[in-house]
Amino acid sequence: MFKKILVPIDGSKTSHQALKQAAAFAAEQEATLRILHVREVSVLADMYAAQAASGMMAAPNVKALEKFEADLDKRAETLLESAQALAKKAGVAKVEGKMVNAGTRRAAKLIVDDAAKSKADLIIMGTHGRSGFDHLVFGSVAEGVMRGATVPVMLIRTAK
Repeated sequence: MFKKILVPIDGSKTSHQALKQAAAFAAEQEATLRILHVREVSVLADMYAAQAASGMMAAPNVKALEKFEADLDKRAETLLESAQALAKKAGVAKVEGKMVNAGTRRAAKLIVDDAAKSKADLIIMGTHGRSGFDHLVFGSVAEGVMRGATVPVMLIRTAK
């Protein structure tokens, strides 16, 4: 029996499907559902700042970047709130939500680290099932989680 299930979400159709499956399973198991959103986009702000500091480009519009970051935070909050509401509606008694700003760190590592810190005993996540060139370019967060996790990982894939 699982006591704590971690489900990373990114707002995609695939992660939404994984969330629905994880919520149903957590309700059935009477487990805590921990919903994690890793925000990777802020790497752009870090990149612009580094380029500006090195003289490679003009300084970025700081106000615009701050607004961009605030908009991302609001989107993450909204995404987590709706995910938590979905889990509660599915009958999950205890739901936790967390947003992590990845910065330059890899999402897979942050997910694996969060699973260990929160003492999750199962990770349920979506996978896009990329292969070939797309896999080479975009990589696979799910693959990284499977390699690094010390707990079982259940992958949910939606039809293309």
